[in-house]
Amino acid sequence: MGYFSNIDISNRNQRPLAFGFAIILCALYIFSLFFLKAPLILFIAVITLFTGLIVVEIINKFTKVSIHVGVVSAFATSLFLVYGGIFSFSFLLIPLVAWARIKTHNHTKQQTIIGAIIGMAIILVSYVIFEYII
Repeated sequence: MGYFSNIDISNRNQRPLAFGFAIILCALYIFSLFFLKAPLILFIAVITLFTGLIVVEIINKFTKVSIHVGVVSAFATSLFLVYGGIFSFSFLLIPLVAWARIKTHNHTKQQTIIGAIIGMAIILVSYVIFEYII
């Protein structure tokens, strides 16, 4: 077939290749942003993505994290932090995506909860660092 057994990369042994490639692409993108003198917000977004990929790769050594739920929770958290309460409804997408991932037998309840926590935590840590420390 190819390098991966399916589109979800369910085989844990195949994930380091996919995550490694994504991490390399993010690093190259960060360097290109630097040389092109890109706006700070792009640096923040890509560095946060880069950090998220590394964290998920580490955690995936122990369990299969739901990246779908993680991305949705990161997105909802970002909308809430940037635009306030008007986007609170976006948090309703988290259980919806988690339910879909469980229903399709791609993840367990625990894996979706871990994904949601990681997504929110990475955004919150990035927000605090870039808003209050730097």
